[in-house]
Amino acid sequence: MRPTPGHALATSLRILALAAAYFAMARLGLGLASLSESASPVWPASGLAVAGLLIFGRATWPFVLIGAFVANAVTPGVGLVTAAFISVGNTGEAMLGALLFKRVDRIDRERLQVSRAAAFGLASVIAPVCSATIGISALLVAGNLSWDVNLGAVWVTWWTGDALGILIVTSLMVAVGEATAARYRPSYLWATLFSGLLPMLGLTATGLLLPFLPVARTLLGPAAALGIFLLYPAILLAARRYGPVAAHLVVLAAATAYVLGTAAGIGPFIDATLNQSLLNMQAMLATFALTAIVFSDIPRQSIRLASIVFLAGCLIASGVFMDRTDIARSRDDAHMGKIVDNAMARIHERLLVYSNALQAGAALYATELPVGRAQWKAFAATLNIDGRYPGINGIGVIYPVPVDGLDAFLARVRADGAPEFTLRAASAEAVLDDFADSLEYDIITYIEPLASNAPAMGLNLASEANRRDAILRARDTGQPAMTKRISLVQDAQRRAGFLYFIPVYTPGQPLDTVAQRRRALRCWIYAPFISEVFFREALRDMVDEVDVAVYDGGVVRPDALLYRKITPAGLGGQLAARLGLKSPTLAMPDQISRVDEGGHALTLAWSRSGSFATAGQAGAALAAASLAFITLMLAALTANLHLVRARATAIAEGMTRELSAINAKLMTTGNRLALATQAGGIGVWEWDLATQALVWDERMFQLYGVDPNAEQPLTYALWQSRCHAEDLGRMQAEVQAALRGETPLDTEFRIRLPDGTVRHIQTSGKVERDANGQATKIVGVNWDVTAARESARALAAEKRRAEEANRAKNDFLANMSHEVRTPMNGVVGMVQLLLDTTGLTPEQRGYAETIRDSADALLGVINDILDISKLEAGKVDLEDLSFDLGDLVEGVAAILAPRARDKGVELGVLVVEEARRHWRGDPTRLRQLLLNLAGNAVKFTDRGWVSIVVTCVADAAPGPRRLRFTVQDTGIGLSEDQAKRLFQKFTQADASVTRRFGGTGLGLAICKQLVELMEGDIGVESAPGQGSLFWFELPLAPAEPADAPLASLESIRGRHALVVDDLAMNRLILTHNLSFDLGLRVDEAQEGETALAMLGMAAGGDDPYDILLIDNRMPGLSGPEVVARVRADARLKDLRIILVSSIEPDQATLDARYDAILAKPVRRLPLNEAVARAFGCVMPPCAARETPEAEGAGPLPAGGGRRVLVVEDNPTNQAVATLMLRKAGYAVTMAEDGAQAVAAYARDRFDIVLMDVQMPVMDGMEATRRIRAAELAGGWPRTPILAMTANAMAGMSADYAAAGMDDCVYKPFRQDQMLRVVDHWSGDGEFGAQASAAPSSAPAPQETDKSPAAPAADAPLLDESVLARLKPIAGPAAFARLVQDFIDNGQNRVTQVVRTATDSPTPDLRALGRHAHDLVSTAGNCGLKRLEETARQLQSACDDENGDRARALAALIATLGPSSWRALGEHFLAPVD
Repeated sequence: MRPTPGHALATSLRILALAAAYFAMARLGLGLASLSESASPVWPASGLAVAGLLIFGRATWPFVLIGAFVANAVTPGVGLVTAAFISVGNTGEAMLGALLFKRVDRIDRERLQVSRAAAFGLASVIAPVCSATIGISALLVAGNLSWDVNLGAVWVTWWTGDALGILIVTSLMVAVGEATAARYRPSYLWATLFSGLLPMLGLTATGLLLPFLPVARTLLGPAAALGIFLLYPAILLAARRYGPVAAHLVVLAAATAYVLGTAAGIGPFIDATLNQSLLNMQAMLATFALTAIVFSDIPRQSIRLASIVFLAGCLIASGVFMDRTDIARSRDDAHMGKIVDNAMARIHERLLVYSNALQAGAALYATELPVGRAQWKAFAATLNIDGRYPGINGIGVIYPVPVDGLDAFLARVRADGAPEFTLRAASAEAVLDDFADSLEYDIITYIEPLASNAPAMGLNLASEANRRDAILRARDTGQPAMTKRISLVQDAQRRAGFLYFIPVYTPGQPLDTVAQRRRALRCWIYAPFISEVFFREALRDMVDEVDVAVYDGGVVRPDALLYRKITPAGLGGQLAARLGLKSPTLAMPDQISRVDEGGHALTLAWSRSGSFATAGQAGAALAAASLAFITLMLAALTANLHLVRARATAIAEGMTRELSAINAKLMTTGNRLALATQAGGIGVWEWDLATQALVWDERMFQLYGVDPNAEQPLTYALWQSRCHAEDLGRMQAEVQAALRGETPLDTEFRIRLPDGTVRHIQTSGKVERDANGQATKIVGVNWDVTAARESARALAAEKRRAEEANRAKNDFLANMSHEVRTPMNGVVGMVQLLLDTTGLTPEQRGYAETIRDSADALLGVINDILDISKLEAGKVDLEDLSFDLGDLVEGVAAILAPRARDKGVELGVLVVEEARRHWRGDPTRLRQLLLNLAGNAVKFTDRGWVSIVVTCVADAAPGPRRLRFTVQDTGIGLSEDQAKRLFQKFTQADASVTRRFGGTGLGLAICKQLVELMEGDIGVESAPGQGSLFWFELPLAPAEPADAPLASLESIRGRHALVVDDLAMNRLILTHNLSFDLGLRVDEAQEGETALAMLGMAAGGDDPYDILLIDNRMPGLSGPEVVARVRADARLKDLRIILVSSIEPDQATLDARYDAILAKPVRRLPLNEAVARAFGCVMPPCAARETPEAEGAGPLPAGGGRRVLVVEDNPTNQAVATLMLRKAGYAVTMAEDGAQAVAAYARDRFDIVLMDVQMPVMDGMEATRRIRAAELAGGWPRTPILAMTANAMAGMSADYAAAGMDDCVYKPFRQDQMLRVVDHWSGDGEFGAQASAAPSSAPAPQETDKSPAAPAADAPLLDESVLARLKPIAGPAAFARLVQDFIDNGQNRVTQVVRTATDSPTPDLRALGRHAHDLVSTAGNCGLKRLEETARQLQSACDDENGDRARALAALIATLGPSSWRALGEHFLAPVD
């Protein structure tokens, strides 16, 4: 059949696409080929070629020819003919590989269990021979490859690269083509997170990173290379848990990492030569690939045994690897030691030579001949410094000169041929000799050659501590001395150097003691050295196999470096240069040496260079790879033998079962009569159709009441006579139907015995036929079922009566709902009225509260019972409403969040994007389900986390979607038996649960019935001590129209985010919301150190992180500690930071600068708003959100729903301000100190802030400054902040304004005054421009009497109108409670004032002033004018530091306070004691 034009076009396009892919793969391989001059260590194009033919068919073979030809033709130096030959070889390789794979892969798996592995192995071994042979031949003929190279090594590398390409790429592509999605669904990955995914990723990451990390090599030494053997269990785990694709992806990751590592000259495969290193790597990669192929092909029932065999072999291979590595390392250490010893001997030799030169200068002075400048110059010339002493910078003389002899000394030197000789010093003043009473100069007088050392002439060494210490040490010890690291003044390059001194003493003087040597000192002979020049000359003949660094002193540190020698570009350097990588620098030293000379130590750090003549690996990698391959084959053989044995055993067992069945059947047939008799009342009969004769056993005679000894013939007619008249006709018809073969004979009938008794008989019979198919007889059985029929009738009657009773009970309970609730509501209501009654004693109030709590608990139990009853009675009607599922689930979390936070349990919510929309259903019942399940999870979880996850079940059918709700916790868990009983009514896990946690055991039963009523399913998965996972699935119809998507913020889409949290649940929730809602690219970190490493690495690259979301409390480094380090890093100054916290932030947390602080559980909208604000995308600060409760509501009062943050620590002031503001229509949020205010402001925006000035923890002014700083840093609009203070003054305080406050509200609060100021600043207009024109709310300053006697005698004790205005706002009951709270709080304030004033003879006036300040507002808000004014005067006295007046006023408050609060209670409540 000829192909259609459309089919031909599709094939052509497919060939072109595959050719392009091959070209890209080939260019990648050619890039890798530069590492080994002619052949690539891995040729991925060969794998693509074989896979393309296997997947798309042999008809697509031209794509290999085209792609290979173009890839080679564009390579510089390769001609078209050569490219054509190479492409032919590649095409032949692909076709041969595909053919071999198909032939072997088709082998019956009954004969070869690992046929897939054999197919890949054969294709990868044989097919590359074609490509390698033809390709190298073409390059040789064309002259692209020299005959002088090791052609065998090149051929092996080419062949190995193509073989690895087939093993790695082809196996991966074939596995992807055959993979099923079941193992890669999120649900499966989540279920196997800890048993599969994390261990696999951990083993893979460790195996890839451990051999390369410097810290690992430092800590573990050569054992770090054993990380490569961790990839074997990673591959096995991936193949077993996730199938071939995952296993081959591990291999691909290993190939990528090891190729790049070997290219950079690092890793476990580096050997003496490049080709050897690549061969080591290729051998190990081949075993990785074969392992993935073999274990992906082994059946599941054999994989455990095969894995044990293989891993045991890998353990042996790792031991061999370490043994061979140790041998090579020992050889390298010996060679290294020999080189270092030779170099150290050379250094000591050079130092001795230089010391001898200086000793010669000392000998010149020992002749007692006059030594002047000319004599010293002549002496230096005889030394021939440049020729005989390379590395020394010169030789000179230093004279000690007393202070009083300086002028004479300078005159002599100038007269001695140096007329311009001057004194040079680092300091203008002489240095005091530590061992003499006089001052002296130590002056360089002669130095040769002078031309290169002129700047040193006249230098006073005594003016610099380092030089002076060395010369004094030489003077006092009589031994040569060396300075520490210095920079020579004569070296224009300011390189590191040192000075070497030899003391010269007056001949004939005693030198036994330090004092004698000091007196006999004549001068010093010294030589300056430039470290670089000295050590370069000293190590001139050292081989390039070793690098060295010389450090001043006994410690290796960068600031002490004197000299460093690094051998250029060994193997690692050459490979790095080819790849454009950074050249290697001096590595960690392999050996440390020490030189002690002149009383000073030098440290030499020796390292092997890239050209070090290493012993290599001594075949370690090849030996390990060989052992791993042998073990792999042994494992495959073991699996095959195991399966063969299992199959043989199964066949034998099957045959045994068949024989047993045949024997059993024969025994049954032979003993049929005996078995029937023993079966308990079963009678056996035969009916011969030809003679109509019956054959009965003994039981049949008993059943029919016939005497077996009677002479009456046993015929069919006898049976008819016993059969009940009403059943006879039916029975005869059924017998005839059985004889015709229409139906089997299996029925029930009645018989009547001679005594009139009726019995029920069950019969079953089989018709036997002759060769013509004619019925000849029937063989059957009868047994008496009379008792069963009577029991069934009795049970049916009982069931009917029970069902009627249950219906009556359910109807009664359902109809009694009102009657049961009414008296309970009466109890609850009357108790509440009783609690609202004034004058109750504390004991009476406690009794009433106990009654109320007990009544509430009893009402909850009654409600559960009534819910169950209504469900059973079928009186629960479901609503069909549109609701937002995301808001509903997050609302449930918000309800449970305080309880979870109190227990220290993390609570998280994740509603996947597909489910986050409006649905139709019963939101009330759904909320009840989630609250029941999640509430139980929080109740039974003492530590860890609770998560609520909503997903959509995959279903392509139209109509309602099925949603899955899961509630998972890390609580106490359940046993299998407990889980089975969990959904039964009045049932809990066990009695201890009831005693510990309480409850009726009805909640889950209600959940089960509600879910079933909503046509869903519910279940639980749990184990003791491992937490529980409750789930239910419900069908819900999407509401039309669906939610509009969130507004796209293109300015932040694609930004790079890092989420840091120790709980995977929290990371998953944040990552999901950030990526789906805002389009961020999100990375995750589990702890702080990892986060810091990721931030630092990204900051130095092209893709830094733009925002960090970090948990507050984590193991190791906490969130604030990580943020402190981030803020200290200049590279991360532009990083935006959001803190996610499940607790109230402490002071240390608030001290750090955050762009936002989010409370857990994190809700979607606040998260999006916080991120948007962090990027400068300002959301409306107080945009009203529509809620179902708000629908249909009337217009709001004057406050208009504007949001107010009230920051006040005084409970009385809190209550008064909240009542006034809420009554005026404001939404009020309360904070008790400045720290809470800053945290609240970071979480949300407010229209206005009322800030108390004096508060514990953090005062109002500091809180205001932090809020203003946060606004400036985040680019947020300015929020009005009003100071709340009891300090009345004319106008607004300059201090408050300087802190950033906009106006003042004065205590005690005046409703009209406060609301007018709040309305002015929280209005819709631009308040900032109106600040200067705004009316100040401050009252006029008041003059106060300074005398302690009766400071407020004219003021009334109580102004009833102050509190009276709150009564209509609060209502009678609430007002009574409010007044009682005011009295309690006020009495406590008075007690604090008195205690602070009397605790010590000199009270703390600052603390006393704070208490007085609180009492001013507390008393003023209650109308206690006299007490208010006295407290105000006490505060003034404390501010003036007038202790006597303060004590007198405090004593007055001790008397006035109780009477004031008693008056308040007598007027508004019952009398107060």
